[in-house]
Amino acid sequence: MPDQITLEEALKLVDFEFIEGEWCVGAVKGNCGVVEGNCAFVEGDCHIVEGDCCIVRGNCLINVCGTINGHRWQYVETSEDN
Repeated sequence: MPDQITLEEALKLVDFEFIEGEWCVGAVKGNCGVVEGNCAFVEGDCHIVEGDCCIVRGNCLINVCGTINGHRWQYVETSEDN
């Protein structure tokens, strides 16, 4: 396995946007380990969100330290029916 990801491989995983004079990750197209800053969109599962995130289409597997769509979240057990 090569030590460096190719641009083509990276673009299969993320979209980039130029916002307020700097390049940012616009969307994560698959699973994500940790979001340390702000994120607009995660298509798959995410382990930890430390910043603010607008949309997570998958599961947040460990913890949300920031907000999702401006709301603070807390861990709550639900029944298996939900």
